[in-house]
Amino acid sequence: MENNQQATDKTAKVHSFFNIANKGFIVELQHNLSGLTRGTILVSQMVNSKWEIKARILFDHALNVHKKFTNENYEFVRLRFKDPQSEGASITKIIQKESLGIYEYLIIPLGLNNVLDALEILNIVGSSNQFHSEENPK
Repeated sequence: MENNQQATDKTAKVHSFFNIANKGFIVELQHNLSGLTRGTILVSQMVNSKWEIKARILFDHALNVHKKFTNENYEFVRLRFKDPQSEGASITKIIQKESLGIYEYLIIPLGLNNVLDALEILNIVGSSNQFHSEENPK
C-alpha cells in the first residue's frame, strides 16, 4: 500500500512494525510532536483499529544520540553487533530516522481489531483515560 500523506500534529505515520508475542508491537512512527506519552491513543484512518502507546524504545548502544522527550516513558533494548562498523551504521541510521521525526514505540492493541499496515496514517486522539471516559460516560 502506498500512502504519500505526511504526519501532522494530530497524526502519526507507520513506517514499519513487528509483533512481540505477549508484549505488543514495536512500531516505527513518524510524527511532528515532542514525544508521545504513555497512554496516548492512536486510531487507524483505514479500519478504525485502536492502539495505545506503552513506551518509547531506546537502544543501549545509541543512548547518547537518541532524541529524548521529557513526557515519554522508555523501554531499553540491548543489541549486540558483530563488529564496530555494524554498531556505527546502526547509530547513523537512528540519527537519520530521528532527524525525520521517526521513532520506535511499544504499542498494544485496544480491542480485537489489531490490523496495522506500513505507511498507514494513525490519528492521535488523546490519552487512554480520556478515551475510556469518553467511551463510557457516567
